Amino acid sequence: MKKIALLFVLAAAFYGCGNFGNKENKGPKDLRIVSVSKQVTEMVFALGKGYNIVARDLTSNYPDSAKLLPTLGYHRLLSTEGIISVNPDIVIH
Repeated sequence: MKKIALLFVLAAAFYGCGNFGNKENKGPKDLRIVSVSKQVTEMVFALGKGYNIVARDLTSNYPDSAKLLPTLGYHRLLSTEGIISVNPDIVIH
């Protein structure tokens, strides 16, 4: 009887945790980065992850491809609504 109960508990734990049927968490997810510092923007582009940046502050103007990104304002006068509007996963300052 104890073996059957243990087996039932283990089966419930494996199937109840959601690891077997959750298809949307499979594979790597690209981060949506908001960079609010010109030094950090340069470093992210130098690391080869510039395509993950979705918005920047006004002072982040190097490299030239960073100028194509939407701006959020000056890094000392940022609004929360502006940052939330681009739906970032991480904000780096």
